[in-house]
Amino acid sequence: MVGVVLLDDERFLHDVMRNIVEFLGHRFLGGYTSLRSFLERAPEGLGEGDLIVVDLSLEDFYPERDIVYLKKRFKGTRVYLFSGRRDAENIARRWGADGVMLKPLSIDEIGAHLRRAQGVVLVEDSP
Repeated sequence: MVGVVLLDDERFLHDVMRNIVEFLGHRFLGGYTSLRSFLERAPEGLGEGDLIVVDLSLEDFYPERDIVYLKKRFKGTRVYLFSGRRDAENIARRWGADGVMLKPLSIDEIGAHLRRAQGVVLVEDSP
């Protein structure tokens, strides 16, 4: 089971992500509206195999600095960028993110990312 944390300034997306993650049988560990609030109140037990999903446009998030920091602080977690931007995949590759979740949210896409985090990849999950 994968734990998921969402950092996005749009609070309604926290509920959407929670519903999808729990529907797919995983744990939603929390939603935060800023990187700072997450770092101050990070959930206990966040670690190996869990996902930190960060909105690329989050005001206090700088991918070139913060992706590496999150991976060091929360050992074993995967950091995904969450964005509607066309260049999100290039940014993810450049700064070491483990993947990209594109807006608008898709249950199938989130399910594929959660399976990858568990090391399970189905044929339909392949890019």
